[in-house]
Amino acid sequence: MVSALLKNDGSALVVCPGCQRQFKIKAPEFEKIGNGYKVSGKCPCGESFIISFNRRRHPRLGLEVSGAYHHLKHDYRGLITVRNISLSGVGIELNTQRLMLAGDRVTIRFNLNDEDQTFIERKAVIRRKQRKTYFGLEFTAETTPQDPLFSYLAQP
Repeated sequence: MVSALLKNDGSALVVCPGCQRQFKIKAPEFEKIGNGYKVSGKCPCGESFIISFNRRRHPRLGLEVSGAYHHLKHDYRGLITVRNISLSGVGIELNTQRLMLAGDRVTIRFNLNDEDQTFIERKAVIRRKQRKTYFGLEFTAETTPQDPLFSYLAQP
């Protein structure tokens, strides 16, 4: 399955999983499409695939780096794996199960997997618990263009 980010103008960039060719598709009906809508696609190279459309303010980048967290209310500390990241938040998996709820505040620390192993420390709010140890977090402060995370996510 291929994931395509829908933009506000109804366009989306689709990359063929076979040949990596990029297609910009645009249709007026796409403007009404919500998250998770799926259609079939076929590339001139012959590859057929399913396209899953996604509407996000900031696209996610898949990642797998280790780090640490500190739950501010209960003073929990532990290890995490950062599974994905965007300008507005992260998806993390805890090393051990803990009682944490939507709305709780945490501080996370980890190094990016870039050449410099850039250190990131962010305060965040738990937005959703997706599995026993997997959480979606939203950063409490905006990521500015001067921030190393901004540069990391802007790389092609």
